[in-house]
Amino acid sequence: MDRARRVGEVMSADEADVLIAAAYLHDIGYAPALMRTGCHPVDAAIYLRELGEERLAGLVAYHSGQRRKRVCEGSETNSGSFSGSGRRWPML
Repeated sequence: MDRARRVGEVMSADEADVLIAAAYLHDIGYAPALMRTGCHPVDAAIYLRELGEERLAGLVAYHSGQRRKRVCEGSETNSGSFSGSGRRWPML
C-alpha cells in the first residue's frame, strides 16, 4: 500500500486512484465466496470485471507479475483474458 501511494505521487490523480485501489483489492480473491480458479489474483479480477471495473481487474490480475505464473498455470490470466494497463506498474 505504501509503495502504491509513493508511486501515485508522480502520477495523475486518476492514475494514482486506480493504482491505490488495486493495492487495496489485490487479495480479495482469497475470499471463499470469490474462489473460482484457485488463483487468487484471477479470482479477484473476475469479480472486479463483473462489477464493470475492467482496468482495475487487469491490474489486480497481474499484481504479482511472473512470480504467480506457475501458480496460475491454466488460469484466465495466461490465456490473455485480462489485459494489463498498457503501462509498466510496480509490483504491489
